[in-house]
Amino acid sequence: MHGADIESLKRKYNINREILDFSSNINPKMPTNIEKIVKKSIYSLQVYPDIDYIELRESLGQYLRSQVANCDENNFTYKNIMVGNGATELIFLTMKLMKGRLAIVSPSFGEYSRSAMLSDLDYDEITYEKLIIELQKNTNIYNNIYICNPNNPDGKLREMTELINLGKKNNINIFVDETFMEFSIKYKSHTAMNYNYKNIYVIKAITKFFGMPGLRLGYLWTRDIKFIEEINYIKEPWTVNSFAEEITKEIIKDKDFVKCTREYYYDERIFMYINLSKIKNIEVYESEAAFFLIRIKNYITSDRLKEKMLLDYGILIRDASNFKYLDSKYFRVAIKDREKNISLIKALIDIFN
Repeated sequence: MHGADIESLKRKYNINREILDFSSNINPKMPTNIEKIVKKSIYSLQVYPDIDYIELRESLGQYLRSQVANCDENNFTYKNIMVGNGATELIFLTMKLMKGRLAIVSPSFGEYSRSAMLSDLDYDEITYEKLIIELQKNTNIYNNIYICNPNNPDGKLREMTELINLGKKNNINIFVDETFMEFSIKYKSHTAMNYNYKNIYVIKAITKFFGMPGLRLGYLWTRDIKFIEEINYIKEPWTVNSFAEEITKEIIKDKDFVKCTREYYYDERIFMYINLSKIKNIEVYESEAAFFLIRIKNYITSDRLKEKMLLDYGILIRDASNFKYLDSKYFRVAIKDREKNISLIKALIDIFN
């Protein structure tokens, strides 16, 4: 279901060399002072984290205040935020609290439908365009909507006003996964936190943007403080460890890293899009995230391409054929540093040209 399956593939194909991982959408850089922060935080491992994570949640609230166009500080306190062991834990927890019918905007992250299924929910996987049409025709068709923005796997950044207005009109709960929002320079104008609607629930993650997936820290923001209390009630205690808690409080203060990362991804998206678009027999989709979705236009299938890239070039890509509404002609590649990106482009030129 996911990328970053390097170790299992190494075992399968008996590979001993280094693999360039373009299957996982992680920032190739980390904050410059991370070693100092880690050393400073090491003794936190000797104590339990605060079971309510008040200081961490308050720090995240301060960080989020810079992410919105018009900030009302009263909506960005610790009471508006819940933390979890990555965004995935929070996705599963929100599904447990959900009532009524659910629309999952697809193609998108597979854990939405998986967690909905495990929570025994009545749900549909539906394209964004079709969802808007259905909501305009039948206002009572859904009670909840799950949407990823920018979307995974295509990186499309949506302007959400029409969907929010329809949701507001019909009291629909709207869950927006903004795990990749910080990678876009349009983050401040497009985040769902801008909308004055109580039933919006925004899920974010520290780990991808700050280049530390092993840290496992995600968080949920909403104006609906009662929902935060409800999710806290069903959540297992201490799912965020003390180490992650202390490191997160420090790295989100690094404004230079945040600014430079955003600028880097803006430039590198342009570089990769121009060069990938020149390659014959593939179609590249424009992206505002940390990756590109690509469609193969000739006889090669995505699983065969993945195998060939791995064995012949030492590059791992994401076979996107298992996303809803996609097929065996789609794959996804992450954006890494310039040297690695050039290696990927050269390999694809070699295969398709």
